[in-house]
Order: sequence, then structure tokens, then C-alpha cells
Amino acid sequence: SFPLWNAQQEGVFECVLHTSAERGIILYNSARQGDFVAMEIREGLIVAVVGKGGTKSELTSLTFINDRKWHYVKLQFTSKSLQLTVDEETVKTAISSRTKALQLKGSLFVGGIDDSTRVEVKNLGLVSVSGKLVRGGSFKGCLKDIKVNLVKMGLPNALVTKDISVGCEPEQEPEPTTEITPPTTTPWVPTPSVLRTTSTSMTTSAKSLDKRRNQNFLVLKNLVVPEGGRAPLESKHIKVNLEFKKLGIRQSQIVFKIQEQPVHGQLRLDIDQDQEENTFSMLDLWHGRVMYIHGGSEDSLDFFMFSVFTSSKKEVPPYLKGNKLYRFNITITPTNDAPELSLPEGNLFVLLENSKKRLTNDVLKATDIDSNSTDLIFSILGNLNADAG
Repeated sequence: SFPLWNAQQEGVFECVLHTSAERGIILYNSARQGDFVAMEIREGLIVAVVGKGGTKSELTSLTFINDRKWHYVKLQFTSKSLQLTVDEETVKTAISSRTKALQLKGSLFVGGIDDSTRVEVKNLGLVSVSGKLVRGGSFKGCLKDIKVNLVKMGLPNALVTKDISVGCEPEQEPEPTTEITPPTTTPWVPTPSVLRTTSTSMTTSAKSLDKRRNQNFLVLKNLVVPEGGRAPLESKHIKVNLEFKKLGIRQSQIVFKIQEQPVHGQLRLDIDQDQEENTFSMLDLWHGRVMYIHGGSEDSLDFFMFSVFTSSKKEVPPYLKGNKLYRFNITITPTNDAPELSLPEGNLFVLLENSKKRLTNDVLKATDIDSNSTDLIFSILGNLNADAG
């Protein structure tokens, strides 16, 4: 941990990291009135979080950083905005709270937290210390070139250190193997300089690699929506498995075009006006701009068809040119709708004194789309006059 971080006007944290971990805390600092600032790794992506005035603002990086390569990371925040930069990709969001700037207190934790702070961090909902990771959560990898508000920091500035060594040796990529991987998984493919991003043509090795990537470069997870409800389409539903740096493109340049709309609902896109119609990008998925709205039918499945292309001007593999259709499935969870009661002849039942009349569907009718009409039971409620009938 480092001494108190003064971020009343603006807070800036920078570092260069190297890791293969999918989760881990990079930074945490508490503030007054339950506020805080944190940065952690979630499923290989960096997530920056600012808690302020009882609300949380989050940003997720567009670049995976657990690929055993060095990545530059910069977190910058003020009382009104939060910005996260990983390598050359920057995402930014506004902080909606109207309270004043963060009044940071205590130590700035980098790479992990101490036991006395663990319960506090767990209650804030950080993934790195949730569930089975409640006793762990520390960053596993290498950190260097740490700067706080543009001032370089290192071990001489640290107040407390634990499980840290000087001269970290980065974890090496695994050696290539000839093991055959089942087609339902996504194998790690060694890619030693097979694609030159400065060239206008692809090498033979790159084409061979791209043919293998073509089989499973998209990982789709069904969207689950309640009957008659809505749900956002997120990055966890559509994952793109590509070597972006080797292809010379960015994740934000991946674009999805809706070729066939859903049958039992609709997709609502909250995108820029200058963006092509019926398209959304990876950036739109990160920010929750794609929403599926179910029409309320009894069908348990829905789907839409889409293609994938890139807005980059560089030469890309055929499967990134929008020539192939993909199906995205949507699972509808049913709800038990209430039966509908109707009175075809009105709400007045007329009969002669001391007579009887059969109740038929012409008098009292009920329908239920979730049940057979013969299974419906009517209950008589209210104060009945036993002497009258």
C-alpha cells in the first residue's frame, strides 16, 4: 500500500502490467461517506469503479489484458467523469452523483488489500473478492512504471508490502503442442508473427491461421428474457475470440449487422445517428445499448440472424467481411398469466322466482392461454343470501 492519495480535483493512476490472470484487484482506495475508487480484472478485462453518493459508475476496457503481454493502463477520474485507457483504447463515462469530489482516506492499495479491508471491499461487490475468492483476490503478475498523479511510485514509497519481489519475470506463453482439441472448445493457437499489420496482403501462414479461427471466433451465449419482459444484450452474450493486435484492428471496430429481426420481439438499438441502420458494435454491447423486448407471446424461443464485419480499412479475413450469417438464440422464460373472465350477456343474471337456470358459456366464460379451459375452477365469493337461492 502507498500513502494517502490526494484526488480532490483529479485522480490519475498509471501502470504497465503483465498477467495471465482472469481476476484480481489492481487498485483500491476508500473515501469518506462510503465512497471509493477501485480497479480490478474481470474475465481478462479491466473494470474501473467509482462509488460516490450511494451510486456506482463502472467502465470496462475494450482490450483483454490477460494474454501474457505488457499493457499500459491509465485510470483518470474527477467529480464528474471517469475515464479508463488500456493501450490505445479509451472509454469514458459521466458520474451522475451531484456530491463533491471524492475525499479519499487511508492507504492506496495496489495489487491487493489487507485483511482488515477485505470485508469492506466484499460488501462493495467487487468480483475479485466474491464467492470462493473471498480469501484471495490479489493481482498475480507483474506491475511496473506505477505513477500516481504523474508522480512515479515504487517499493521505496510503499508503507506495507506482502508477497512482492523485485525484478518480476513475466510469465511465458505455453509451448506449442500437437494435441488435438475437440471442436467444441477454443484452442490456444500459437501465432508467431504470421500477420504483418503494415502490409496490404495476408501471408500464407496467416490465411491458415484465420481458417482455423473461422471455426470458433464467435462464442455465443443465449439471452434469457422473461415472457413479456426485456433484457440487454451484453458482451458476455457475444464474445469475439481474435488476435486483434496481430490482425491490426481494435475490438471497437467489430460491427454486427442484423440481417433478420426476431420473430416474437424486437431489438431496440440506442446507437449514434450516423451509424449504419440495424448495426451495433462491440462498444454498444459494453455500454448496454442493445435491448431485446419480448412481445408477450407464449413461444419459449426466439432468435435473430446477424453477420459480422469490421470498420477497419485494413485487409481482414473473409469471415470479418459480413459474408456469413450467424444465429443468436433467445430463451423466453414463461409466466403464468391470470385467466381472463368475460360476461357475454352482461353482468346481470335474470331468472324467474322459484326457478332455476343453467350457467353456460353464454353467461359466464373464462379463458386461460396457459391452461386447458376444462381445468378452470370458479370460486363463489361474497355474502350469499341462503334464503334467496
